[in-house]
Amino acid sequence: MSEFPRTLFLIDNLNVSGAEKVAVNLLRHAQAQGLPVEGIVCMDDLIGASASGANIHSFEGPTGGEFFPRVFRGLSRVPRIARFAKGFDLLVPVTVPAIPWAVAAAIVTGAKVVPWIHYDIEGLALDPFRTGRLIRDFLMNTMHMRMAPAFDRLLFVSDAAKQSFVKLIRRDKPGWAAVPNVYDRQALSDAPSPCAAGIERCRSNGKFALLFAGRIFRQKRWEEAVKVAEILARRHFPFELHIAGDGPEMPQLRETVAASPARDHILLYGFDLNVVAALAKADALLLTSLYEAWPTIILEAFDLGVPVFSYDCPSGPAEMLGRNLERGVLCAGGAEEMADRIQWLLTEERKPLREQMTADARRFLDAHLPDQALESWRRVLRAMMA
Repeated sequence: MSEFPRTLFLIDNLNVSGAEKVAVNLLRHAQAQGLPVEGIVCMDDLIGASASGANIHSFEGPTGGEFFPRVFRGLSRVPRIARFAKGFDLLVPVTVPAIPWAVAAAIVTGAKVVPWIHYDIEGLALDPFRTGRLIRDFLMNTMHMRMAPAFDRLLFVSDAAKQSFVKLIRRDKPGWAAVPNVYDRQALSDAPSPCAAGIERCRSNGKFALLFAGRIFRQKRWEEAVKVAEILARRHFPFELHIAGDGPEMPQLRETVAASPARDHILLYGFDLNVVAALAKADALLLTSLYEAWPTIILEAFDLGVPVFSYDCPSGPAEMLGRNLERGVLCAGGAEEMADRIQWLLTEERKPLREQMTADARRFLDAHLPDQALESWRRVLRAMMA
């Protein structure tokens, strides 16, 4: 046990996104095995770290707000974060925005900073943070595209994500390693899910319930999910599209849905604390992202036996689903193809294929279960200290 480095995971904002969810899973199971790992939320604790089942420290005080007040609030916490980090060997920023806090703490403590990368840099380059907030977008783009690749030690969520960095700098750094996410079905919150309730009503009315879940911003290409709904509505397919999530483009999504001919088939729920409960009741999960590295929600769908329909990306969905209907449906042709595949797969005669895909998906999931995944983490984190 003494050989394992004391490791502090720094979380920018504790919310329901995939990166934070897998960090909580890792901390919960590593601590249960007696490993010396802890977590700290540097900015907003939107879930309640105390209820996560893991030892995670967070700050009291205001949350949210405009960009510059948030920056100043974060700067004011640097001394306390640095004091908390004393005695740790490794500091692991869970996402790129947490890197500055880790670097500041490392200057004081002498610990090694090993960022955890949850994105494919080739995919990110397709749409580099064009959200209309110039200063924020410039800083985020610089951190993701330039600062993160400069580190000699990085943890990657998948080998394809690592290879995207290797292509960028044209060499493979010895301190770069891919480690599997620790999968745990336990939700970050057991709060009631309005989306789950809506899906239940949908299915009781004899309709197929399609779920689109995630942050509402450019990467997710939510407008493509709306296009799929419009195609299915024109074909009189009995369905509803349930969208759970919030984000900077939520006003545009609401306007688009209100003007859509499929508006009666699309339900918006906003921020849902317990999306897993909704996924468990859905007939299918839709992903239309421009880029993904390793979507946690696909693993959750594998575990729950929910078919996944995803657009192809530079990495992520293709690795997880396979390209030949092994564990899900990969769509390279856009909304029309996805609508075709949904109608084709969700028929009664395709039930044996769905069952085979579910069986293969659960075998794929095995490498991400706590015992197997943590063994990889033990090996890699020890190597980071060498």
